[in-house]
Formats: sequence, structure tokens, C-alpha cells
Amino acid sequence: MLSPSYRIACEPERDLVRITMSGFFSVEQVQEFATARAEHYAQLRCPPNQHLTLCDASQMRIQTQEVVAAFARVVQIPEFRSRKLAIIVGSSLARIQTQRVSEREGVQLFRSVSDAEEWLFAA
Repeated sequence: MLSPSYRIACEPERDLVRITMSGFFSVEQVQEFATARAEHYAQLRCPPNQHLTLCDASQMRIQTQEVVAAFARVVQIPEFRSRKLAIIVGSSLARIQTQRVSEREGVQLFRSVSDAEEWLFAA
């Protein structure tokens, strides 16, 4: 079992948040991620909900249903909702779980960072 890890980096000049996630999370670790995300989002200079998010979840493992539900709650917090959210996914099963978490307008799943960035920054 791979230990969970995440990295969050803000690019305020581009109104962009980059998130990289991997491993297998517990519900508590999802909450730790949510707290860290809130701290990083304070670096953004754009109006609320006008940022873009690129999340590389290609190294995420299949999560328990409890963890999927916890991630869904985190993604749905209105104050942190991005204008566009591009998610890089790996396996087909992880893709299915990710779709469940991110079912909303303005979200797309991708296999490569370059395709995700092209979509995010398209007019």
C-alpha cells in the first residue's frame, strides 16, 4: 500500500493551482489535504472561484468508498470551487472513481498534463 502524499502549488500570476496526489488516503488525510488546500488558496489574487486547478491524480490508488465520499465533500466546498478543474487520471478504475467525485460543469479528465493545460488555458 502506498502512503498518501500531496503537493499544492499556487501560481497567482496565472490564477492557477497545481495539485499532485498519490497513494491511498484515509478520511483523516483527506481532511488534512483540505486544510492545506485552504492555506494555499490564500495566495491567489483573483476573485473567488475564478482560478484554474490542475490536479495530477495519475498516481492515486483506488480509494475506499468512505474516502471517495470525503474527497467529494472537499471538491464541493463552494469557496474553493475553480472556474475550471482539469484532472489527470491513470487507470480506468481510478478514472471511474474520479468521475464520481467531480461530476459538475467545468471539470474534465485527461491522460496528460499537456492536454489538461491546453484545455485550462483555452479561451
